[in-house]
Amino acid sequence: MVRSTTIVRASDALPLAASVDDDQTEQTLQEYKQQSKLIFRRITPNSEPRCSIESGPYILHYLISDNVVYLTIAEKSYPRKLAFSYLDELSKEFAQSYGAKVDSVRKPYAFVGFDTFMSKTARLYQDTRTADAAESGLDKLNGELQDVTRIMTKNMEELLWRGDSLDRMSHLSTSLRSESEKYRKASQKLNFDAMMRQYAPLAAVFLIVSNKNGKTFDNDELGLPKAPTWSVHELLNSYPPIELSDETLTRLHTTAALFPPEKDSSEFKELKNQMEDLIRLVEAVRVAPLPFTDSPDVQKPHLDGRIWPEERGLNLHEFNNKVEEQDNTCPPEGRKLLERASRHTNGFYLVDSSQVKKIKFI
Repeated sequence: MVRSTTIVRASDALPLAASVDDDQTEQTLQEYKQQSKLIFRRITPNSEPRCSIESGPYILHYLISDNVVYLTIAEKSYPRKLAFSYLDELSKEFAQSYGAKVDSVRKPYAFVGFDTFMSKTARLYQDTRTADAAESGLDKLNGELQDVTRIMTKNMEELLWRGDSLDRMSHLSTSLRSESEKYRKASQKLNFDAMMRQYAPLAAVFLIVSNKNGKTFDNDELGLPKAPTWSVHELLNSYPPIELSDETLTRLHTTAALFPPEKDSSEFKELKNQMEDLIRLVEAVRVAPLPFTDSPDVQKPHLDGRIWPEERGLNLHEFNNKVEEQDNTCPPEGRKLLERASRHTNGFYLVDSSQVKKIKFI
């Protein structure tokens, strides 16, 4: 049953009203009323708005609403649901009667007349069977009762003597809500990934069919496409990743008369990544296969992707005898040039030849 109730201002713990208890109740609850005062002093704007604190055979239930704390001491066997229904009733009536005056009062127990309403409401909630019956007849309570799981519970010993504060209780509650939100988002991501695994193959088939039925790009008189047919990502994926050393990047800055950023700095790493992507893109463009015209009226530049060998070009006989004798005036084209490479280092393909004259990039 509900034994005693106190109402204080949350900002400074100023008592506003309290139930009138007989001498026996006052003596029995003296220790727990002292604990109530300690709780009032520890309440902050970040404290949990609803909380049940266990202390021996009693539980201290409090409710914070509009800068007012409503606290009642009830027996441990008394249902928390009814205890908070009782506090809800008090908060609604108190806010309606004195809500505008709460912040302006200066003396303790300025609203002592509220004891009459508290006594009547407490009698209504004294017996659990009577309270349950009364609860079913109060329309105000039907939509307002909070589920028991939403009420924070704490042990008085932990709260007062082990250093735990009401703020910490609020932080724990917030952390639980945050973890719940993370779990919800993770579940949504798993569902999305499962959907992608299920429907991605169908989407890929649809795109392939669409591309086959799409329009083709025209070539100019030199056989070069008039519109781009390679995306940057396709070009980058066609060439191995580049690993640029810190010393090389520093030498590039020195050659260009520039001061490089400090090593291990975020700016240095970002610049290094950008330079590696740039080199990789340039190298990928160089080996991209491009067709050229067979028309006798147009001079053939012998395009090897983006590589244009001048004069003799590459002597294919020196490629470790891996290729048959060919016309040196027409070296391998595009990616076929990479098939003649005997090795690669640091992501670059190496074509060994002692008779390489000059390679011009266009």
